Amino acid sequence: MSKKTKNKKTKREFKSKKSSQNKILLVVGLAVFAAILGYFYFTENSTQTSTLSKEKLDSMEVFLDLEKIEGKYTLLSNTPSTSEAGKIEMLEFLSFYCGHCYALNEKMPELMQTYGDKIKLIHIPIVWGQSTMSVEAYLIAEEMGKGEEMKDALFKANFENRMDISDIDVLDAIAKDIGLDETEFNKKLEQGYASKVAWENIKLTQKYSVYETPTIIIYNKIKVTPANTNGKIDLMVDNLNTILQSIIEEM
Repeated sequence: MSKKTKNKKTKREFKSKKSSQNKILLVVGLAVFAAILGYFYFTENSTQTSTLSKEKLDSMEVFLDLEKIEGKYTLLSNTPSTSEAGKIEMLEFLSFYCGHCYALNEKMPELMQTYGDKIKLIHIPIVWGQSTMSVEAYLIAEEMGKGEEMKDALFKANFENRMDISDIDVLDAIAKDIGLDETEFNKKLEQGYASKVAWENIKLTQKYSVYETPTIIIYNKIKVTPANTNGKIDLMVDNLNTILQSIIEEM
């Protein structure tokens, strides 16, 4: 073999060896890259699973043996019965123009005191065919930390003092009386800050088949109204007590 031929062979072997090394490095690199991707994918999905599990625990679907729930009520079949874990969630649809709502408002503190932190009560003020100003006033006051005070003051203004609770000046005066920043409250009220939510509340009446006020929705499933007790609020409160006690026994 000539020296020239030998050199050519050596070069070919070197190139072949170098090519093999490059292929090995490429395969190793791809394997490492795949391992890194797999790690992040697994970590991310594990985190998502934990988050979803926590959300399910915080808002668990409630399964009740309805045959054991005493009292008079209507079952809603088109809404899932979900609630915060360990709480009985109650939605109260009310109107500040409603005499029955005014009467129930006088009774609710005693009911809430009886069950303490077992109940999560959410007020949903609505109106039918009237100005939404009273609803907006409540929503703004609630955001400013004075929802309960505004609710009581609106009922008092309408039913005891015979004031026009759709009038901005009246609402401003109420806001001042309960200790709200009158300037901030007035600005939000005049700008329609809560008008969208006020109309969304009205739309919720369709979801929960609300045709009268007050209407109480328990666990998104059990609807209680004055009609269940012949329009008598005292009997409605007794009925609520019966239902709540039955639910607590099942919890």
